[in-house]
Amino acid sequence: MGRGTLHWKWLAAGITLLYLLLPNANPSSDAVGYAATQRWDSLHFSPHHLLYHVFWALLLKSLCFLHDLNMLWLMQAGNSLVAGGILLLCGALMQKIRPEYTRAYLVCIGSSFGLMRFATENETYMLPLFFGLLALWFSQGKHRRKWIWAACMLSLSMLFHQSYVFWWLAFVGYAYKSEGRIPALIVLLAMLPTAAVYQLAAWMEGEPLWRFIFHDVYEGGVQTSLSLRNVYMTPVSFLRSFLQLHGYMFWSWKQDGIWSIAASSASAALLLFAGLQLIRGLQKPSAHRLWRFFLLPAFALHLLFAFYSEGNAEFMVMLPLLLFLGTAACTAVKPRSLWFAGWAMLFWNLIHGLLPWHFRDFYGHEQLLHKLAALPPDVHLVSEEPVMMRNLYYYHFGLQNSNRILDSPEWAVNKGNNADTAVAQIEAVLAPVAHQVWYADYSRYLLNRAALTSGNQRIKGMERFALIPTDSFRNMNGVQIIYRFR
Repeated sequence: MGRGTLHWKWLAAGITLLYLLLPNANPSSDAVGYAATQRWDSLHFSPHHLLYHVFWALLLKSLCFLHDLNMLWLMQAGNSLVAGGILLLCGALMQKIRPEYTRAYLVCIGSSFGLMRFATENETYMLPLFFGLLALWFSQGKHRRKWIWAACMLSLSMLFHQSYVFWWLAFVGYAYKSEGRIPALIVLLAMLPTAAVYQLAAWMEGEPLWRFIFHDVYEGGVQTSLSLRNVYMTPVSFLRSFLQLHGYMFWSWKQDGIWSIAASSASAALLLFAGLQLIRGLQKPSAHRLWRFFLLPAFALHLLFAFYSEGNAEFMVMLPLLLFLGTAACTAVKPRSLWFAGWAMLFWNLIHGLLPWHFRDFYGHEQLLHKLAALPPDVHLVSEEPVMMRNLYYYHFGLQNSNRILDSPEWAVNKGNNADTAVAQIEAVLAPVAHQVWYADYSRYLLNRAALTSGNQRIKGMERFALIPTDSFRNMNGVQIIYRFR
């Protein structure tokens, strides 16, 4: 094993350690819900990511001591380690494509915000990407059964997340263009075990197969449309797959003052310098088979699906990786320029992504939950983010869909429901009980994807109730008042 090989592997290990040391302290509602599912042993199949819960359930049953750890942290750490495996596979592929660029491209891939974000979060996007890359790695080998192994990995990839059906489709074409009909047929047959597992899961969940596959679509859990939102959210989310851009950055500059602005300015200058160096160093691209027949088709298919999903950044996590591998396969740049670009991305995404997510309490959800838990059980919470609060309640206390958490009228309308229904539910709870709790909405003042896509119009409903300030908590917007219903 040569010195260069050792070097890039140690580089991958160092980036992985960074992920492990900086888990997200402001997890998504899904991340909390997944951890709660494992903590309280409520195993089930989630249609869009069928095997994620099964994988963790089997791991926890085989390694019982893991139950004593913080489940959310444990699952975040698991994704960090899988992300490390992704970096190793990228490095191994780079060694086959263009070994002299391995270290520089590895820093670029590992510093892409899309990968960083989900490597430090308990979401479902690392494992399918790992198995998809493993399929690609098998296909580059000399083993006579390589396409069979690749097909098995593609099936696992689709079972860990449905969106990797596009990776599989691109792979079918790549197998045909590379070695003909038989490899393409083998890869095509990867859909058979995938469909069989889905049929078994649908039977266990008591749903027809087609409805089970598209369960989240039928239930309104997936945002898909063709409108102006697709046009403006797709490029924003695509850019954020490389560099973090978010409304809380303004809050950080305000909170931290001159040093934060100076650090941001320095990283922006480094990014600009690296970008100019890359552009000036570009050479004429070549028609590399891997780029033309797999990397480019997979990139285009995944990007189109993300566009249809209103520019959802979750479906773009693989795009920087595909683009960087494709760039390595079909063009040449100066390694020094690429090296600058990678470290500039790392610097920016640490300052504006991993560090604030780890050390800041953006929303105050945990503070609010603990205040609610300290009150008598007949006290309810009218919440602007009821899914998050219910998942947190489930995670900490083992009670799923707690009836102590009520939807606010505004949240109900933003989700396509009727404000009157939410108001009627509040009035029904208020009838026999004297004290309820409501907290001021703060999420609208944060410029993020949810605010841009929901519209967030002020909804009438709460004004019919008399509210008395009774407590407070802190989040990024300062002190938030908790009110008691009179």
